Amino acid sequence: MNTLYDNARVLFASGQINWTTDNIKAVVLSPAYTPNISTDLHYSDISSYVLTGTHPIKTLTTPVTQVGTSPNIIVGALSADPVTFVALTSNQTIGFIVIFKDTGSTHDSVPASPSTAPLICIFDSGYGIGAGTNGYDVQITWDTTNGILRL
Repeated sequence: MNTLYDNARVLFASGQINWTTDNIKAVVLSPAYTPNISTDLHYSDISSYVLTGTHPIKTLTTPVTQVGTSPNIIVGALSADPVTFVALTSNQTIGFIVIFKDTGSTHDSVPASPSTAPLICIFDSGYGIGAGTNGYDVQITWDTTNGILRL
């Protein structure tokens, strides 16, 4: 189901999400979360499923939108540097990774306004989904060919 949330499509189309200038973050969730792409709108809809650890939320750095026509550039691909979720508590399972726009905090922390932080996309496969945690860091390196997502 690696896909955009429905609301994110509207927000991208209306210019309310700007990948390169907004504060975009990634968060790891428990497999107990049951995604609803149509009705889950904000961080507050997923907050009870966030894994525990020092930093289960990370800000995406160097977000870029690829717009070239070179064979090596996929037009409309949104990308960023790898993220490292720091010291995830042992004996948890990564069920999902969700990308969201934080409308308040610029730190690797819970959004200042969880009920206004829109969800952008969700991954339920790849990127270490299904892996267990052991108290160490988990690094996610995004797809370097297709980016994190395409519009």
